[in-house]
Amino acid sequence: MATVMEAVRKRLPKTPTDWFSFCFLLSGMHGVFVFEVFVVLPFLYKDVTEFSLMYYIHILAALFIYVNTLGNVIMVMITEAGTRGLVLPVILKPGWRFCSVCECNAPPRSYHCNTCRTCVLRRDHHCVFTGCCIGHKNQRYFVVMVLYFWIAALYATIMNVDLVYHLFGEFSLKTLFVLFLPLLAWMFRVIETVTMTMAFMISLCLIVCLLTLALLGYHLLNVINGQTVFEKTHRIRDYDLGPVNNLKVVFGKNWAICWLFPLIPSPLLGNGLEFPKKNEIESEKDM
Repeated sequence: MATVMEAVRKRLPKTPTDWFSFCFLLSGMHGVFVFEVFVVLPFLYKDVTEFSLMYYIHILAALFIYVNTLGNVIMVMITEAGTRGLVLPVILKPGWRFCSVCECNAPPRSYHCNTCRTCVLRRDHHCVFTGCCIGHKNQRYFVVMVLYFWIAALYATIMNVDLVYHLFGEFSLKTLFVLFLPLLAWMFRVIETVTMTMAFMISLCLIVCLLTLALLGYHLLNVINGQTVFEKTHRIRDYDLGPVNNLKVVFGKNWAICWLFPLIPSPLLGNGLEFPKKNEIESEKDM
């Protein structure tokens, strides 16, 4: 039992910032799901007296998005991205370096994370919302997680249009004020508590939709270019193997379908210790 609890603790956020972001992620995700399924959908179909196929299609779509989002969050957290448990060479290989904190040799593209307390294979960045680093073994789940957060927020925003019209009528400056500053509007008695809560959820969906779209575009572009965040910042293109091969490096052999469900097996091409470089492959082609 103690071993299980220790294993769970290793996967949980370790800093106050990570804990706050993680709790915000979970509460927002579950809050939006409950709001859309138990408030928005019943409102949209309140006048429908007969059986409505679309109502149940919306329910199934919401469940599918919710399960995939939560599943990828879990997979990001439980997948070991670091060098723990790996047998690393004692001799310092070309391109490797010695990590004085871990006291072991670290492979190319790996970096030490002081929060996670380990060297992370092909480290991309530290995600505060999951409280762990994104690297070679879990980047697939991170990118798909962001994808489903965007799909969920976009879907919810579209569903909320009729609710906005019902609450505020035609769009006006007052509508924008209430949607983007619901708490302030409530404090000045412009809206009631129930309306403020609905306006907050509606604005949350819209803001998350825009932010996750930008985040998804940034990380997908890095994946297609074969770059990590560090390599993107420093304009390093040594590991660009072409769009399809770059996708396989991150998403595995089944890259075209692995986004449909987090448990779909998709073996990665490498072990995270060695990565072919573009110039090496071009040299082999010229021979």
